[in-house]
Amino acid sequence: MRPKNPRSKFLTLDDEVIILAYRWRTRLSLDDSLVRLRRLMPQLSRSALYRCLERHGLSKIGRTNVSPPLTSASLAGPYRFEITANDVVLPARNVGALRA
Repeated sequence: MRPKNPRSKFLTLDDEVIILAYRWRTRLSLDDSLVRLRRLMPQLSRSALYRCLERHGLSKIGRTNVSPPLTSASLAGPYRFEITANDVVLPARNVGALRA
């Protein structure tokens, strides 16, 4: 008895694509990804991040990198993260669910 097209109430399609690309490229743990993604999306919660990754099959991606500690200089910005269109490929079964 689950929704046929699960989606987030708070995250847009663009937000989900950024989350998925960031997780896939950096392979950081959930908590480390959350700290870094919150700089781009202040409304992001840990549970919303986990549900997004779980929905798209990226909640467990094997060994994760150890992230360097955040310093005051890195928290001050500027933030730079580039995603090109060929980096993000969603399975066909989930694309319709995201747009619904």
